[in-house]
Amino acid sequence: GRHTLILDQVTPDRTMKNIEADAFITIIPNLALMIKLADCQGTILFDPKQKVLAVVHCGWRGHVKDIYGHVVEKMTKNFDCNPADIHAAISPSLGPCCAEFKTYAAKIVQTSSQFQSSIRLVKNGREADAKSMLDILTLSCPQGTRIELRAEGKDAGEALAALAVLFDNKFGEE
Repeated sequence: GRHTLILDQVTPDRTMKNIEADAFITIIPNLALMIKLADCQGTILFDPKQKVLAVVHCGWRGHVKDIYGHVVEKMTKNFDCNPADIHAAISPSLGPCCAEFKTYAAKIVQTSSQFQSSIRLVKNGREADAKSMLDILTLSCPQGTRIELRAEGKDAGEALAALAVLFDNKFGEE
């Protein structure tokens, strides 16, 4: 899912037990945050300029509901974070080799990385490097989102053609 809890006030005993959320965001210094993971992905997002920390549990439902884009949006709106300043540490997770868990972002990165050209995804004036998983995920493009592809370089035409095929074939998911 994408239930996000924002922690911006200190409770008297600084403990909170059995709170269920897919992500926690805080500006409280020295507050320990923990999320439980099994085969899902755990991610730490940190903006050193605004001193904002988020921990994210991301399973297949979170990917489908765009949890990363949602959390970055909350960090931006609630704490004046700039997405370009946010650092990410992403844990390993169960991958396509072991389950039916696949993501469009990984396929875009894999396809784009085959080309030397600079390739960008554009949504509502915001750009993302098509060779960066984090850039794509923070662009926040759930299924059905309208985006523009741009490429510059000697193999730009080939890159755009390959990505067009990937998109037209719905990332091989159907």
